[in-house]
Amino acid sequence: MASGNLHRRHQKAIHRKRLLAQRHRLEAAGAIGTLAGNVRRAAAAPLHSCFVQDRLFESGVGMVILTRKTGEDRFAIAGFLVDVYCLGVKDVLFRETDETEMKMFLGTVEASAPLASIDPPYARKLLRDAVAYAQSRIGASRRLRGSGAAVRRRRPRRLLRPIPIRL
Repeated sequence: MASGNLHRRHQKAIHRKRLLAQRHRLEAAGAIGTLAGNVRRAAAAPLHSCFVQDRLFESGVGMVILTRKTGEDRFAIAGFLVDVYCLGVKDVLFRETDETEMKMFLGTVEASAPLASIDPPYARKLLRDAVAYAQSRIGASRRLRGSGAAVRRRRPRRLLRPIPIRL
């Protein structure tokens, strides 16, 4: 019985080593990567366009979209769902797509509210100010998600450092 368990553990360790070696080969080739790595790589690409939904300040919630040209027909899209009156940046998406999928995505977003082209420094200021306003209202140490146990802790949880996105 013990030798069967040892054999299974040994086979499992061999399988795990093979998977890790395969993952390292793929990461070295640039086939896969972490989200943070993909965002850093896209941040070095030239800026293609920057949009904001027209009725952002009337409705209070809207999208800020940044696109970068990462290849011949490839684009990186970063979308920020911004709540300008309370929570700051509510959600973020990052996707690498081709040109047709990017146009489809922009058309879908534009269906809810028209998009206006803006300067990248304005988008950066809008995002930073929305986050700063939310932190001043709610407080940086309070967690927005989670159970009541997270609120009852003596020390606030350490917030994750945001990934810098160059606009």
